[in-house]
Amino acid sequence: PEKAPAFFFLDIQPQQVDPFEKTLRSLSEVTRHDRSPTLRGRITAIDDVPVENAEISPDVQWAVRGDRYLSYTAEKPTETDIVAGQWWPADYEGPPLISLTSDLARGFGIDIGDTLTVNVLGRSITGEITSLREADWSSLNLDFAILFSPGVLESAPQTHIAAVHTVQDGSEDVFQEITGQFPNISAIDIREVLGNVS
Repeated sequence: PEKAPAFFFLDIQPQQVDPFEKTLRSLSEVTRHDRSPTLRGRITAIDDVPVENAEISPDVQWAVRGDRYLSYTAEKPTETDIVAGQWWPADYEGPPLISLTSDLARGFGIDIGDTLTVNVLGRSITGEITSLREADWSSLNLDFAILFSPGVLESAPQTHIAAVHTVQDGSEDVFQEITGQFPNISAIDIREVLGNVS
């Protein structure tokens, strides 16, 4: 709990990103924040095999049940641990590439050089897997099972999500400031959730 973010802020509109981040930087209670664009997509094929015909381990069946959140980035996330393959260059321009979490790769029976096809808003995008990442979902860090290379999803309708860390007694002020300025942004109080779970 002491390492988890205080909040996840959801539904940040693209035009709100700059003022949202400016507000966070102005708040002394905020110790760190991470933000990513998010879209929803459905995995439709694993290495060209339709999902309904693919052999998928039961422990990752969740990944092919409906839409999943996914994202894209040029830079490798700071706390990302690459366990196979390589991250794409920051200035990469080319066919779609995918960085996949290693648990999904194992469960799907695929590896570096194989492909994944994702349907995003009716458009099928097939990307080659070029890196595998170790994801510790229990850390509650902002992470995605599927990350695309830049140049693929930027023009698609999307929102942003942010994980915000605060000093222990400063979360209420941050909550009031963000939700007061941006009424459409939803907040998940992670500390409250963790307290209830405990």
